[in-house]
Amino acid sequence: MANKKLFKTIGAIATGALILATPSCTDTWDEHYNDLGEAAGQNLWEQIESKPELSTFAEIARKAKYYKDDVHPVDGYTFADLLQSGQVMTVWAPENSAFTAEEKAKWLKMAEEDGYNLMKQLLTNHISLWRHPISIAKKDTLNMTNGKEMVFDMTTSPATMYDVELSKWNIPASNGTLHTLKGILPFHYNFYEYLKFSGENALFSQYVIDKDTTYFIEGSSIEGLPDVDGNPTYVDSVYTTSNLMFGYSANVSTSTSDKRHMSQKGFSASLNWESGKYIMVIPTDAAWTNTYEKLKKHYVYAESYIDRDKSGAKETVMRPSENPDSLTDLSVKMDIATPVVFDLERQGKIGGEEGAPWTMDQFIASKGAEAEYFMNTRGDTIRNIGDWDKTELFPGEPREMSNGYAYISDNWNLPKEYYFPDVEIKPYSYMFTFYSETFKGSVSSETFTNSQHPDIVAKYGKISKDQFYIMKPDGSTKPEGNLILQGNYDLSYNRNAKVMSGKYDIYMVMVPYWYKDIIDKGNDSLYLDSAYVDSVANISKNKIKLQVIYDNGTKAGGKSKSIKIDWDARKVDTVLVIPDMEFPYSYQNLEHSYPVMSIVSDASNTDVKKGYIRELCIDRVILKSKEDDTVVEMDPSNN
Repeated sequence: MANKKLFKTIGAIATGALILATPSCTDTWDEHYNDLGEAAGQNLWEQIESKPELSTFAEIARKAKYYKDDVHPVDGYTFADLLQSGQVMTVWAPENSAFTAEEKAKWLKMAEEDGYNLMKQLLTNHISLWRHPISIAKKDTLNMTNGKEMVFDMTTSPATMYDVELSKWNIPASNGTLHTLKGILPFHYNFYEYLKFSGENALFSQYVIDKDTTYFIEGSSIEGLPDVDGNPTYVDSVYTTSNLMFGYSANVSTSTSDKRHMSQKGFSASLNWESGKYIMVIPTDAAWTNTYEKLKKHYVYAESYIDRDKSGAKETVMRPSENPDSLTDLSVKMDIATPVVFDLERQGKIGGEEGAPWTMDQFIASKGAEAEYFMNTRGDTIRNIGDWDKTELFPGEPREMSNGYAYISDNWNLPKEYYFPDVEIKPYSYMFTFYSETFKGSVSSETFTNSQHPDIVAKYGKISKDQFYIMKPDGSTKPEGNLILQGNYDLSYNRNAKVMSGKYDIYMVMVPYWYKDIIDKGNDSLYLDSAYVDSVANISKNKIKLQVIYDNGTKAGGKSKSIKIDWDARKVDTVLVIPDMEFPYSYQNLEHSYPVMSIVSDASNTDVKKGYIRELCIDRVILKSKEDDTVVEMDPSNN
């Protein structure tokens, strides 16, 4: 029974007539093959055991158990059993001279104490499925039974496997082919194996490996007799382990996510995929600890939040969360861990969009210095902005993995724009929540194509994405609504940015109402006359009242001081409306909750007679994040 299940794990069972190795037509290979004088009736284990020069490999194989996964060995089954089974294989056996005394002792000790890693790093690193004789001069990339890819080069004499010379080759066996090697084939961890088994960078590694989930595969397991209560038992159980971090979302279950009120993020990269082309920045324990301390001030959580997706005009729904300290710990660790994996094929091309794609050798040699941007596997674009040197993201010398390269870093070098980003909002209609009972009027979009009005744009300012939004009154009623303060602007550094605990300067990018006249009539020339613009601006001014409503753990919520703005509409204007707005609690990674900004046209009937209008034209709302020592600078021309 055990053998049957084992074959399902390692590969297909060979059936029918056995295919013997076929030697090359060249004299060199023929002479070497014929000199061996081997009998093809022996199986691989008998061939290996009969050769004195392979005694070390045979001794290790005899003691090494076969594992179905890293915790489940097959009872009573060793690699000596495997090598005399019906599975057709090619074995690349290192000769005794390849092992130092210390190496031999290490492998034999692992057979007693760490059999799974002995299997992965040595034995299955030297076995591939099916026959791979030397028959023609070519190169082949073979998959070993541990999943590693190795180049078998038959164009050299002697042939090489992963640059290790063959000593003897094409030794036939009833269940495969045997080659002997002058050295041991190199083994490289993939990223997952490195995190799980290397024992290095414990804090980051433990965070990832804790997401391992092992499943029992009932349909692939062999059922035995039922127990006394009639429940099935299994004489051979099959398990599979997956890691939740490999997906874009790492939620264990919907109910868990809902309880936490927080989505769980993953790498969106299978770190055990041997054909991957990953570059990963792995923080050391010092980097992990220092970054945790730096970030946690922006991840302060309340004990409960208003669920604004469920709350209505007459009802406030509170959503209790887990212990706030627990949410801080969960969220900070998640945001340290998840952005550090990069797929080579998603990086900006060499020198810009028209450049060539990267090869791994080119990228590692220059650390991608000529890439227009870096993009991690979650889709976050890490731009080269300001004084941030993007090559600092990949410090030191790379460490080769079987599916890419790792940079082990004492610093977590993502820029502030990643860990405490600005929040930019384009006020589409859906961004106005009806949570307020006082919502009045309507919101509509207007298309202003910048390229069709180059002179106006040069003189008075452009409209982002060729579109702005007008809050309109309903008759004589002032327009009023609550705008969701949650990032949605796809040209910003972080489109999905959420407000975090900390300080922001809040800006509104205002648009003169006469831009609509240009849209409707196309009369650009009139507005190139400054005197005409002054006359129009004098009868299209705005009075605006603003207030931020945020969570403070109560149904009433917290409210900022009410701010009044008097604005004369002479150009597209980036206006600082609420300086130093400090949010006590974070919304980062939370679902269903967010702060809002109440926007009201404050023009009275008397004001209307004095040249004010109630229509409010808004391009964007921008929350610029501020560290304690940050001086925020905005482009007043909105360019």
